[in-house]
Amino acid sequence: MKKKIGIAVLIIGIVAIMIIYNLNKDTTGEGGFGGGKAQEVEVTVMQRDDLYSSILITGTVLESNKWEVISNTPLQINEVFVEVGDHVTMGQELFAVDMTDLIAELNQAKLNYEIQTLQLEKLRSISSTSTAAGGEITLELSRLAVSTAEKFLEEQRTNLEKSRILLSEGFISQEEFNTMTKAVEEAQNQLATSKLNLKRAEDDLAALLKSNNQANQSSQIDVTIQVKNLESLKMNITTLENQIKEISDLAYATGEGVVTEVHIIAGEQSPSLTPMLTLMDMNKMKVEANVREYDIKDITLGQKVIITGDAISKSASVEGEVSFIAPKAIQALVNGKEATTVPIEITIVKDMNQLKPGYTADCEITTSFKEQVLVASYDMFRDDRDNNKLAYVVMENGIVEERVVVLSITADFDAEVLEGLKEGELVINNPSLSLKDGMKVKVISDLEKEGI
Repeated sequence: MKKKIGIAVLIIGIVAIMIIYNLNKDTTGEGGFGGGKAQEVEVTVMQRDDLYSSILITGTVLESNKWEVISNTPLQINEVFVEVGDHVTMGQELFAVDMTDLIAELNQAKLNYEIQTLQLEKLRSISSTSTAAGGEITLELSRLAVSTAEKFLEEQRTNLEKSRILLSEGFISQEEFNTMTKAVEEAQNQLATSKLNLKRAEDDLAALLKSNNQANQSSQIDVTIQVKNLESLKMNITTLENQIKEISDLAYATGEGVVTEVHIIAGEQSPSLTPMLTLMDMNKMKVEANVREYDIKDITLGQKVIITGDAISKSASVEGEVSFIAPKAIQALVNGKEATTVPIEITIVKDMNQLKPGYTADCEITTSFKEQVLVASYDMFRDDRDNNKLAYVVMENGIVEERVVVLSITADFDAEVLEGLKEGELVINNPSLSLKDGMKVKVISDLEKEGI
């Protein structure tokens, strides 16, 4: 009985050996027990996918629009109405300034102007015997009127341009803008009238000089001096009025934003030539960063940027776009080492509320993007002597076919295939140096790799 069992086991063993032999023959293409074994390979099926390449840089979040309230001279601060973090609107009063001394000086200048005007009238009376002197006074006053009208017209034109900007930004109404337009027209008419009066005064004086060559020279000089005095006083009054207006304008917000710095205290003098207050528009922010010279060739205006960072929520999707590329390179620290870089700016376009000025931002700039292209990974290729990219395709009969592949855009680990491979083909991963065109290979599955 044991002998029969032994014979049966022997027969089963022989059958198993024959089955293994035939399987080996199928995978190697060679017969016999001493034949070579087919090289086992892993493959990837060529497929289409979206492909993009990107550059990673680190930058700093900054405000795009910032207003600094600066005075050329120290101001006595009576009261401060805002503090850091306050949201202000255009035209809101920020602080109050003590302008008592300036207003008193202006009133004194106006009083002096009235006194000197009376003095001019007195000189006119004294020189009444000289009609020519009266004509010269009229001429000087006409010139002064033209000069004043020209300055006033220039001021009105400047105010109109400012109003035009405010209108475009929605800060004033069309009616207010029309009022400024009419003011310019009235100033133009006033200047035209002044020039006409000047021409008439010149003509009158010429006629007077022709008819009266014996005019009192001393009186003429006195009148001229007095007219110049009046002009000087008028200029001083204008300067004081402008100074008061500038200080008054400083005390009011010129736009909507958030107060980020306050450097003034009620009852004390303000700093001069340095910011008293700083306001920032929280609705407009940017990232400033430096790009290495090796990468800058791939950066263009308008490229989309994904922004992340330690202080940014993982669920947020902060996006931006490249809005500025500096015209020159600089030396800057990149990853702790000094390198030649080009500064760029990225304007935030989405989820801006996730950012604050001063944040560190990790920026992924998409430098190229193509939809549904044939994609191959770099581990499919081997380089030949001419640096051509070689790929090895497993045909239906298990035979390897060597291909020269032409690539287009590249990403970190993948590239677009232009020529050499087709969708659905099986391409060998990490081809060994022993792999040759025409060889027969065995494709192993993931289960076989895991020994299952």
